[in-house]
Amino acid sequence: MTIFNPSILWDRNPEPQLFSVNTGALFNTSPAGPCLLMTNPGTLDPERTTNENPAHQTVELTSVPPGGALVVVGAISLPFGLRSRFLVPSAPQAFYAPQPPRSAEAAPARGWRSESWMRIMGAGVISIKAFFLPGIVEEAFWRAALLPHPGVDGVFIYQDPATPWICLAGLVGFVGMHVVNGVLVGRWDPRIKKTFLDPRFLILAAVLGVGCTGAYIGTGGCLWSAVLVHWIPVAVWLSVLGGERRLRGREGEESLLDGEEE
Repeated sequence: MTIFNPSILWDRNPEPQLFSVNTGALFNTSPAGPCLLMTNPGTLDPERTTNENPAHQTVELTSVPPGGALVVVGAISLPFGLRSRFLVPSAPQAFYAPQPPRSAEAAPARGWRSESWMRIMGAGVISIKAFFLPGIVEEAFWRAALLPHPGVDGVFIYQDPATPWICLAGLVGFVGMHVVNGVLVGRWDPRIKKTFLDPRFLILAAVLGVGCTGAYIGTGGCLWSAVLVHWIPVAVWLSVLGGERRLRGREGEESLLDGEEE
């Protein structure tokens, strides 16, 4: 079993090709259907069977759809985060702070320049950024590159005793990456250090990592399933549960979110 396998992203076809993108690994275009909606990741394609991957018979796989992983992540994270006051419902940060009226009689801005629309636009921008980073960038490494893929390693990875240990090592690295980022980036921004080294944040990151791993393995190695499970909770946290205020709010605002005195 290969631990770091870049052939997840580039096909290892015996015919001479230059970086042929393995769309079956990224989009999971199996006969069972699209990976984001699938209820069964299907079977190995006999035409893609090689000597290195000698699975000649049809094998049924068990699936964990990304929607199920999202429900599990939310059912664990929301009660814990709200009770510990790490997750605090709050209005989204405005995309652009409208200028206050010059006098008390002046009418506030309306239409797309109003504060409400600015907050909606702010939540949209945050969500788009979260889709690419951390969504795609982190999942392409911590799941697609590191974890075994049934299309490359064969369905026997589900019975291989090393697979759980590889998943555990990836989870430890995923959580540890946030600690390292908090220490390094925290030299310039103490708000990021305080957030990324918060035990409550690390527990939530571990829960999210387990959910992303389950979605990736359960859908037969679909990268976009893991991206979806990663992206939605992060976007919700940043937009309406105080995440953006913790990371980029005014100094001392994170203490107010925790209910502490400034």
